[in-house]
Amino acid sequence: MKPRILAPWAFALLLTPAAVAQPAFQVADLNTSQESFSFAPLFGGLFAALDGAFFFASDDGIHGIELWKTDGSAAGASLVRDICPGACSSLPMIFRQFGDRILFFARDGAHGSELWSTDGTAAGTVLVRDVHAGLSHGTTTAWLLPAGEVAFFSADDGVHGSELWKTDGTEEGTLLVADLNPGPAGSDPEPTLHQGGLTFLTVDDGVHGREPWLTDGTLSGTRLLKDINPGPGSSIQMYQGPSIFKYSAFTSWGRLFFIAEDGLHGRELWTSDGTTDGTVLLRDAAPGGSNGFSYFLTEWNGAVYFSGSDPATGNELWRTDGTPEGTTLVADINPGPEGSTPQNPTAVGDHLFFFAYDPLLGIELWVTDGTAAGTRLVKDIRPGTASSWWIFSPLCELQDRLLFFADDGGGTEVWVSDGSEAGTFEISAMSPAAIPDSLRFPFLTKAGGDVFFMTADENGSADLWVTNGSLGGTRRVFDPHTQTSSHVLDFFEGSLAYGPSWSKLGSQLFFPAEDGLTGLNPWITDGTAAGTVLLADVIPDDAVHGNASGMVDLGDGRALFATGALWETDGTPAGTAPLFAAGGPEAWQPMVRIGGSVFFTGSTPASGQELWKTDGTAPGTALIADLRPGNASSAPGQLTATKETLFFTAYTGAVSGDNELWKSDGTEAGTVRVRDIQPGPASSSPDHLTPLERRLFFAADDGASGREPWVSDGTEAGTFRLRDIAPGPASSIVSSTYERFAVVGSTFFFPAADGDGEELWATDGTPAGTRRVRDVRPGPRGAEPRWLTAAGDRLFFAADDGAHGRELWVSDGTEAGTVLAADLLPGSESGLPRDLTAVGGTMIFSATDGVHGVEPWA
Repeated sequence: MKPRILAPWAFALLLTPAAVAQPAFQVADLNTSQESFSFAPLFGGLFAALDGAFFFASDDGIHGIELWKTDGSAAGASLVRDICPGACSSLPMIFRQFGDRILFFARDGAHGSELWSTDGTAAGTVLVRDVHAGLSHGTTTAWLLPAGEVAFFSADDGVHGSELWKTDGTEEGTLLVADLNPGPAGSDPEPTLHQGGLTFLTVDDGVHGREPWLTDGTLSGTRLLKDINPGPGSSIQMYQGPSIFKYSAFTSWGRLFFIAEDGLHGRELWTSDGTTDGTVLLRDAAPGGSNGFSYFLTEWNGAVYFSGSDPATGNELWRTDGTPEGTTLVADINPGPEGSTPQNPTAVGDHLFFFAYDPLLGIELWVTDGTAAGTRLVKDIRPGTASSWWIFSPLCELQDRLLFFADDGGGTEVWVSDGSEAGTFEISAMSPAAIPDSLRFPFLTKAGGDVFFMTADENGSADLWVTNGSLGGTRRVFDPHTQTSSHVLDFFEGSLAYGPSWSKLGSQLFFPAEDGLTGLNPWITDGTAAGTVLLADVIPDDAVHGNASGMVDLGDGRALFATGALWETDGTPAGTAPLFAAGGPEAWQPMVRIGGSVFFTGSTPASGQELWKTDGTAPGTALIADLRPGNASSAPGQLTATKETLFFTAYTGAVSGDNELWKSDGTEAGTVRVRDIQPGPASSSPDHLTPLERRLFFAADDGASGREPWVSDGTEAGTFRLRDIAPGPASSIVSSTYERFAVVGSTFFFPAADGDGEELWATDGTPAGTRRVRDVRPGPRGAEPRWLTAAGDRLFFAADDGAHGRELWVSDGTEAGTVLAADLLPGSESGLPRDLTAVGGTMIFSATDGVHGVEPWA
């Protein structure tokens, strides 16, 4: 078995006046293995060590995803603190050691994502500062950089936008450093490296584009290093968090190296001595506007080594001392323009290890002493042209040896090397045969004389392991699974950004599920165990998931769904097949039907991701409009239909910006922007698009009022904000994929926070008719309504009133008529209803009874 990426579960509640009295029964136990959840953040920060303890995030099936620690022994793992009490998750992430504490980001249910600190005890695990008061998120990216006596991070206080902040670990010492892009837009700073009292960061101040800056932590000491790409254009990309590809280095001798583009030479290697004049292009590896692709910048033995490209040699290992003449090729491992593409150079004493490609050997472990003659293959771990390397190739120094993952043909295991062939050998036996490499997390973290990492086990649980680098010294120290379930919450709680999980096909229900054998694939059910069947293994060689979700009924007994390709089905396995036998566009959710046309986001190499339509046949499938000509992609999203109009969002800016509301009648000429809600290159980022007859309700940010409720009739004049619920630049609506909006009759329901907690609101489409329905949980935390779903003349949703946990609620739109519908898991624990879908007279949704885990019910 393997960890579940996303899978369904359901509980059916008959929509009658006696609904709360209806009993529930399990439809099918799709997965009988024991499992729970652990996760790997995208940007590292998965672990941190402090005073002999090792900190990580995991879900034991009871407390949600929370902060844990271990001393490395079999029984040494313990929950540090249930930051978001009960089954909700605080989602702790980006752990950084800072003095005698660990800094990290988390949310406790009363506040959004904010900076937290721990000394390893429950009492010593505290919110450092509520930067953006209430449920709004203060922390805005994955950047958290310790820099001597302070740590830098990017945060948004609701007034200045995302700007540079610093902390000394105390509330009073957590301060805004500088408002580099004055006003609510923010400069989105990315503090990257620290050396010798200076911190290197990239900033977009609204005037110069994203450029390199330096700061000493003071307003006066925060300055633009150089406007490399003059004017509003950017020289440096925004990464949202530390990249494993190491695009910058700040050396011990005070010289800075980074990748930038000046508008003339492409993305190339630059260097700086900290002055404007001393910030120069070091090497134009690909003359002209092409990119030089320098990455994996690593300081070692008085130089910076990197993977660099050259038209003659391809991508090979280079070194530089910071001068053009001192920037040279180390070795041409794979002669000719193809290159060896060195990966992740890592220093261990007098050796620099890296993985590289040779056409006769595959991708294997190499080592260098800094010279061409001293650059050699360590060992052909997987003999022949097959590769022992796996994606991201994490390498780590441990006790004067290299620790790494490799696959000799028997599965990916932990290996060590001293640089010699004889001294390179496997040291673990983790039963890898049933574990795909995609489920091994690409981070190794040292703690004293040990290295910790996560990987899936034979039962599908993402477990914590530790190794001391010796034979027999690799062992599992934490297995979080506690109860059976065919679903585990994914890291961002709700992976339904591309369409609902459940879809109707006649009297049956289509849904994506993971049975532990075929990955995530399309299933169909008639509400009985015998009638719950797999439609197709859409990607047979994908052991992880087929990524099927959402189906559109064509009205002729067939339906379409997308898995990266278009599929058609008549509701039987035999009648389920790709729409195109070969070729055709890639296709993604959501898919929306208007009349005889189904609209979807399609992609081809020539057009990128753009708006397409189909009549359910291959010849009737066509591109509607290329909104960003060429292969740039406007990435149409949130496709939503009113009675006769398709609304969607699209990016039409020069560099994936200007995300606004668009509409289409299915023709190129009739595909137009509705209104530029946040004028200029900035984006209003409309989301939660919800139709009501000929009107569309949605959330958007006009740049002045924060994210608030809006309405549109498809005209510019008829597109306006309904109410500034959280006055000023603060947002009342927090964008999240599981925070669904709904329409009941002529009323639009949505969750919003006016400063007194997030509660259920409603509107009739006028500013005067926009109101709070009921304060279900008085106080700053609020009930946090989720999964709003209409059923007849009532609204069902999940909420937490502070007494019953997160359970099922129902509302008729009045304060008195908004009540608890069912306490699925009696007491203060939560039944966690999700994925609510009305099918005929039955409400389908997810739930747990605390015994079987989260499974299909009816």
